[in-house]
Amino acid sequence: MMPQSDGLDLVGLLRSRRETRLTPIIMLTALAEREWQRRFMEMGADDYITKPFSAEELVGAVKIQCLKLEWRNAGARSQAVHDFGLEFSGRLFDPIRRTLVRQDADAEVLTMSEAQLLLILLENAGQPMSREALLEGMGRQFSPTNRTVDVLVGRLRRKIGDDARTARLLVTVRSSGYALQSEVRRVAIN
Repeated sequence: MMPQSDGLDLVGLLRSRRETRLTPIIMLTALAEREWQRRFMEMGADDYITKPFSAEELVGAVKIQCLKLEWRNAGARSQAVHDFGLEFSGRLFDPIRRTLVRQDADAEVLTMSEAQLLLILLENAGQPMSREALLEGMGRQFSPTNRTVDVLVGRLRRKIGDDARTARLLVTVRSSGYALQSEVRRVAIN
């Protein structure tokens, strides 16, 4: 819906050029249909935010992209051919590509919100995190009636293979929130 081109062309152009292929791309768009989101993500967009959106949502998306750049730069300094991921309980999370790989399943691509939440939980492994702290870490405002974290935890449990009724990895901590119960290691990814 841009004057002389469209967002797909722009993403394709940025990803095709050596000097901009790793530049983070956050799509801000009125195109809310899942089909458009899928197409942009397949072309190489890093995040997709539909209008109307809150300032907190945009700030959270920018923060996660900055973190990804920091990781990428750290990896480039120490090993030019490797990115870094987080390994936990037989799973590998790549925050740059937003992929989660389990030994017994195909790689899952996480949504931006799922990836943000998982990264916060991994960085604070073993520590109970309140819904408020989790939302704040994602750049969102807390409201006692907001169930976003609960919904995301449910989706993450399915993707990491942790049954909600018998959760042992991503556990509910009564009166506190959620905690990821696992050792976490930073590892190089080819």
